[in-house]
Amino acid sequence: MKDPLVSVVIPTYKRTEELKKAVKSAINQTYKNVEIIVVDDDPNSDLKNLFKKQKVKYIKNEGVKGGSAARNTGIKIAKGKYIAFLDDDDEFLPKKIEKQVAVMESLSSEWFGCYSWRFNAKGKIVKCYKEGDLTVEVLSYDFSFNFGGCSALLIRKKVLDDIGGFDESFRRNQDYELLLRLFKVGKINLIKEPLFIKKGFNMTFGKEKIKNEEFFLSKFKDLIQLQNKKNIKKIYAKHWLVISSNYLEEGEFKNEIKYFIKSFIYYPFCIFEQIVILTYIKSIKNFIINLKKDKN
Repeated sequence: MKDPLVSVVIPTYKRTEELKKAVKSAINQTYKNVEIIVVDDDPNSDLKNLFKKQKVKYIKNEGVKGGSAARNTGIKIAKGKYIAFLDDDDEFLPKKIEKQVAVMESLSSEWFGCYSWRFNAKGKIVKCYKEGDLTVEVLSYDFSFNFGGCSALLIRKKVLDDIGGFDESFRRNQDYELLLRLFKVGKINLIKEPLFIKKGFNMTFGKEKIKNEEFFLSKFKDLIQLQNKKNIKKIYAKHWLVISSNYLEEGEFKNEIKYFIKSFIYYPFCIFEQIVILTYIKSIKNFIINLKKDKN
């Protein structure tokens, strides 16, 4: 029996050198029945000659449409039974697709996809701990489902087609939004070994992050209300805590205190997570600063 085709969709925007490494990692898979689709979201670039000697489909978006639209473009033309997403600044390990396909082929259709552990940019293994229907974990930013973004995923194309792909109104949290709709129709499996390298961070801070959090809560208000009372409180408290932290980053202490108190009243345990989130934000900022220094 022939191995099922896997489509690797790589959205890209102004990261030519990183893209070369990402594409190479997709080409070097031990699993060979793969098609690679690069969707360029930069109207001012032309990378088709970059892949002239490689079996890569190069698609050019008309104008800057964003990551969700770029991935949707790839999904529409993909011919594979499964779709693996790869961010242009990440890399697959050689056996990623082989191991994920083997798992998916052994599971029933109630499992829409799988994800895995990963290496971070410093070579440290980042573990996740849960599988199944993780709606509450996604809604509440549960650290046990710190899955590392789209590069972790292998998903059945039929399911992606059925739900209409990514919601292009989301400029951030596109992966979480997609998963929340996928969890309405199935479950996700976890492979407990690192299968990719997460190199990049695409995080926002301050006013933009606050705006994103408010949009997220508004968009999923009805879904949140379907959860039990404890989880509703946990979800809102977690997001209010993030908002509080970002008001602190902006020096708006009145609003920081306001959202911190709201979070604490709703879900007191969040007071301990405040320290974790602030430390995490600081470490990510320092990493980005150091990365820029190294490139210069």
